[in-house]
Amino acid sequence: MERLEIVRSRRRGLWKPRDVTRTRAEQGQNILEFALILPLVLVLLLAVVDFGRAIDALIIVTNATREGARHASVDPTLTVGDIQALVRDEIRGSGTNITTLSDFGDDLENQVQVNITEDSVTVVVTYDFPTWFGGIVNLDTVRIRKQAVMPIY
Repeated sequence: MERLEIVRSRRRGLWKPRDVTRTRAEQGQNILEFALILPLVLVLLLAVVDFGRAIDALIIVTNATREGARHASVDPTLTVGDIQALVRDEIRGSGTNITTLSDFGDDLENQVQVNITEDSVTVVVTYDFPTWFGGIVNLDTVRIRKQAVMPIY
């Protein structure tokens, strides 16, 4: 297999191609280097995919927390259970392509806390996000916790 290498001509400082051939030892070295680097590249790629999924889940939980607090601050007839269900439905219906948070459970007492005072509403959402490849670095879940505080109008 031939390849061209660009070399500088001595005469006029011009660049011109020169034929270069690889030996069998060089070809074997290339294959060995590829075989050694491939697992590292794959692990990095999997880590980037999981990180992206976690960021997506963080955005979904943040938006759902804000929506719950906003609805509670505008509509004083909503109960704590109504706000918790609203946040859960907002998370489940996010429509994201990367992360399906359909496993956001029905344990709303522990996942969605609502505190209504006379002048503000505080909504805190806690979600243990399961990673796909976190077992490689002993990180099976990432805890996502977001809080939103809105004044009551």
